[in-house]
Amino acid sequence: MHQLSDITAAGPVPNMNALLSPLPTLMGLPREATSLRRDSSEEPRKEWKLVEGLIGTAITLVQMAEGLGKSLAFLELVLRAPWQPTEEELKRAIARSEYRDTTDRNEWMEAPIVRSGRTIYIGAEGAMEMHRDRAYDILNNNMGVVDVTEQDRILSRVEFLSLRTFYHEIVASDEELKRGLRLFRQDKKSGIWEPTPLYLNIMEHIAALHRRVDEGVARLKSMDLEADILQGMIDKVEEERPVLLVIDTFGAIWGPRSTDDEGLQAVNQRANADGDKHRIAMALIAHTNKSEDVEKDDHRAAGKGAVEMHSTVENTTYGRGVNESEVKVLASKGENEDADRYLAFRIGKTNLKHVDRDTRIMKRIPSGAPVCITRKLGLTGRKIGGAIRNGYSREVIVEQILLAVELLGEVSAAGIWRKLNDSDKKFATSFPALLACAKEGSGSASDWKISALLTWLAGDGKLSVKKTGRGKIYSVKGRS
Repeated sequence: MHQLSDITAAGPVPNMNALLSPLPTLMGLPREATSLRRDSSEEPRKEWKLVEGLIGTAITLVQMAEGLGKSLAFLELVLRAPWQPTEEELKRAIARSEYRDTTDRNEWMEAPIVRSGRTIYIGAEGAMEMHRDRAYDILNNNMGVVDVTEQDRILSRVEFLSLRTFYHEIVASDEELKRGLRLFRQDKKSGIWEPTPLYLNIMEHIAALHRRVDEGVARLKSMDLEADILQGMIDKVEEERPVLLVIDTFGAIWGPRSTDDEGLQAVNQRANADGDKHRIAMALIAHTNKSEDVEKDDHRAAGKGAVEMHSTVENTTYGRGVNESEVKVLASKGENEDADRYLAFRIGKTNLKHVDRDTRIMKRIPSGAPVCITRKLGLTGRKIGGAIRNGYSREVIVEQILLAVELLGEVSAAGIWRKLNDSDKKFATSFPALLACAKEGSGSASDWKISALLTWLAGDGKLSVKKTGRGKIYSVKGRS
């Protein structure tokens, strides 16, 4: 490769721009549009997101077995995103809700909602009255909003289109929709997947909501207002933009089948581009196979009912029933109700910068959306799996360590490990949970070593510790 210094050393050289013709454009787009270079006057782009660490723009695929409460969970988000309570209203509402004593913010899945705006729900299942009943259950029980005026204020910023209730009105708008209410349809001759009038009408409605805000902001800027008052009013008008579109369900109205990879790719590329264009989160709810292995937390858990399109969407989330290990953790926390009442929810693949991958534990309630109880159980900040090892919860293991130290008097971590491996097995039979601990001296699962747990118990004031030539010796306080 020639260095410029080598060439110029031989004498003057022609100007490069004079030698080469102008750069061709990519796909006919202006050169500045395809360049990664940012104009010096531009501010760095802020990441668009609706829910911190969980929901961004474009398509979020929601995979969960039928009947577990995914529609209710996202209906709650549809109601929370438009909510604009005062500090006092929020405080009163939380005190009345299922989330009392666990938060002081408007949250969804125990993560803050960072944008407020209008929301739209397209529902293919159930009549309008059923959804209205569900909405009021969520307002009253999940959100603690019981004042009728406050409820009306939230609901005025939510639009719900029931394809079942409004079927005749929808198909009357376009004869093509009588072939089936789908958002995308494949042309029989060309094989190309095209948006139907239903999808185009929804996107135009979203664009019209944005134009409404743009016009309102322009009118404000034409007024003679003080700068701080103007900005405050602009911020309020901006909160009238649409921020969330929920499509329920994939199988009923999306278009391509879950096995049509090419069709899904074509359709999702279009929908992702529209989501980015309109800066709107699009939650696409999909049924999965309820009988599949609940130990799995990703698209594989869906089995034959899977929507194998995770690579063509912005985010994927997974919901399932709790597994045996999680049931043990719940029992150790005093949650001993029927296992069918509990769900596990987590984010999978995502393009968000800051991702919250912790598993959420949710509990179904008689009237309303499933309630996230991870924070209440003290499991926030780590995956639920971090509280379980080989079938034993951390609490059970810690309790047995305390009993073992009380029995042995003064003992080291190595001493406990040797007793567990005695040939007569009496000690191991008395303290089976300790066999779940990681082997001393091994390089893995350090948090689960007996030495690590003893150190934690001493730091927590539950054990005494002294340093000797044999290492750290532990005892029950008052006995050393």
